[in-house]
Amino acid sequence: MSYEIIQRYISKNRSYLPLVARGTVVHETASPGDSDESEFNYFNAGAGGRSASAHAFIDNDSITNTVPWNEQAWHAGPTANHNFIGIELCNTLDPSKFQEIWNRAVWLFAYVHVNVIKVTAITKETLMSHAEVSAKWGETNHTDPVAYFANHGKTVDMFRAEVQEAINIMLNPANISYQAHVQDIGWQEQKKNGEVAGTEGQSLRMEALAINYDGPGNIVVEGHVQDIGWQAPRGNGEVIGTMGRSLRLEAVKIHLENAPGYHVEYQSHVEGMGWMDWCKGGEVSGTVGRELRLEAIKIRIIKD
Repeated sequence: MSYEIIQRYISKNRSYLPLVARGTVVHETASPGDSDESEFNYFNAGAGGRSASAHAFIDNDSITNTVPWNEQAWHAGPTANHNFIGIELCNTLDPSKFQEIWNRAVWLFAYVHVNVIKVTAITKETLMSHAEVSAKWGETNHTDPVAYFANHGKTVDMFRAEVQEAINIMLNPANISYQAHVQDIGWQEQKKNGEVAGTEGQSLRMEALAINYDGPGNIVVEGHVQDIGWQAPRGNGEVIGTMGRSLRLEAVKIHLENAPGYHVEYQSHVEGMGWMDWCKGGEVSGTVGRELRLEAIKIRIIKD
C-alpha cells in the first residue's frame, strides 16, 4: 500500500535553512477533528503569531507536505529542528479514522526514512516522539503523541515497530517464479511475475506445478488432481500435482502466510473455458467435479 503525498508548502513560518536530517519526530496536533487541510491553512496564515511549523500533516484521507524535507521546520526545539524531520498526526476520537491516520503515518515515516534521509534502522534515536525529544534536550515541554496513542491502544514503540516493518517491505520487494509440468513436454522453463506457464491452444494438460516465492512470510499451495482430489498443502518449491501418471491438474489454491503488505494473485486457463478471473487469498482457480484440465497459469505478487 502506498499513498499520495500532496506537496503544498506554507508561505509563512518558514526557516529556509538547510536540513540534513538524521531522523524523524512523530507529533500529534492536539486539535480533535482537525485535518491536514485545516492545519495547512492555520500555519499558512501564520499560526496565530507562533513560530511553529512541521514538514507534513496526516489525516484519515490525505497527507500534506507543508515544508520541504531538506529545510528546517520549527517543530520540537532547536536541537530537533536542526536534525530531524517533524511530522504531525491529526487528532481524532474516532477509532476507524485513527487507524487510517496510523496506517498513513506508518507508510509516510517509512517512505521518508527510505527515500529522504536514507536511515533505515528504526531506533529510539532515529524515530523519536516529541515527548522523548522534550525529555532528552529539555527545549520544549510537549509530551505528544503518548496520550493520544494510548487513547487508541497504541504506543510509540508499536509505531516504531510498524515503521521498521514497512521499511523492510520497501527494501525487500517480493518476487515469485514457477514451473509447469505439461503433458508430452515435461518441465517447462521457469516463469515469473505474471508470465504464462503451461500452454494455450494445444489441448495439453498441466500435470504438476512448482512455485518459488522470495519475500516475507510463506507461500502455501494446494492442487486438485484427477482421481485424487485435493492434495495436502505444499510449501515453497514443493510440487503439487503428479508426474508420470498422466493425471490432469484441475484446480489450485494459493495464499501467503505472515506476509504483511503483500498478497498473491493467480489466473488459470481451463479446458473449454479459456482464462478465468484472477483469484487471491486461497480461492479456487480452475474447476472441481467437471473433469476439465488446467492448461496454463499466471501468478503474481501484489503489494497491498
